[in-house]
Amino acid sequence: MHIYIFFCPFAAFLYQVEQTSEMLKQVLHIVSRAREAVAMGIIAIVSLCFSMPVMANPDYVKFTALVDGSRVDVINSYRDPSVNLQYSTDNGATWQNASPNASTKTINLSKDQFVLFRGTNPKGLNTPGTGSRLYITFKTAGQIEVSGDIMSLVDWSSNIVEIVPGDGCFYRLFQGSTALVSAKNLKLSSKYTSKASYNEMFNGCSALQEGPDMSSIESIEEAACQKMFYGCIKLKQTSKMSNLVVVYKNGCQQMYQGCTSLSTADELVAKYVDEYSYSSMFNGCTALKAAPRIDAYEMRSHTCSSMFKGCSSLEYSPDLETQFLDESCYESMFENCSSLKGLEINFDTNNVRLKNNYIITKNGAPITYNTVKNYIN
Repeated sequence: MHIYIFFCPFAAFLYQVEQTSEMLKQVLHIVSRAREAVAMGIIAIVSLCFSMPVMANPDYVKFTALVDGSRVDVINSYRDPSVNLQYSTDNGATWQNASPNASTKTINLSKDQFVLFRGTNPKGLNTPGTGSRLYITFKTAGQIEVSGDIMSLVDWSSNIVEIVPGDGCFYRLFQGSTALVSAKNLKLSSKYTSKASYNEMFNGCSALQEGPDMSSIESIEEAACQKMFYGCIKLKQTSKMSNLVVVYKNGCQQMYQGCTSLSTADELVAKYVDEYSYSSMFNGCTALKAAPRIDAYEMRSHTCSSMFKGCSSLEYSPDLETQFLDESCYESMFENCSSLKGLEINFDTNNVRLKNNYIITKNGAPITYNTVKNYIN
């Protein structure tokens, strides 16, 4: 009897230990199964990622057809083997070389179809040739819009390329592309250009109505945007360059010359402008009624010469208030502006070099800063 009393609590204790051990086994089993499930889930996700097609980087240069029967031609006339340019017609799943051994690669597109382009060209796309520059250009047929980041043609694997490489990197890239109707979603993302970077880039794009985003640019080097939109007769407004600080020699010369539909021009915010930089910039823009403000602090020789020449609808000039002017800065600035109603001239004559610093108005008479202020024709 005494023995039974002694062992009964002990047996109960052993029973509790056994039950607890069984519960622990079940918990461990559940944890083990959960770990297996998580591991299998991770493996499934990884496998799915590798089996899915590679989605398009939104920054690839993208040509989209707006109508059936559209076409993009890549013309590589000099067949430079060092140019690395690829294209994809399946949303980036596969890539092919563009014109590796031929002068022209043609890509046909139906409405809403698109083709992507990318490249690895650390020295730039184009090569100066003997006597003439050798370059790659895109021609179009039908109706095409272009979007993406232009620098993906230089280094598609990098998110930021701050300096456009080489001499004339995108020279005549879309020249004569008469079916290109919009570039409003194309980013020129680099802060700093090089010599002739965008020279004649859209020259002769007669259907272009909207230009690219140029708001990232801080410095325009020599001839970098010269004749960039020359003869774009359907272009309606300028591209904003809201962060621009300096424009070097010939930087924006003839940039919008002959853009006869251009009716809106954004403020020119660069503080330091070199010689001939804005020369003939809006020459022949016959739809322009109000000139953009010129916010420069210092201008060099012939900076604004013939800037608005032949703008026959121009009624309002910008305030001419730049404080440091070199010779001939405003020479023939408003020549043949037959609708001009007035000029606002407001700069410090002590900081102006005298030679040829005059403005030609509609009656052909030179107006000098010494004799005219708030001039009304």
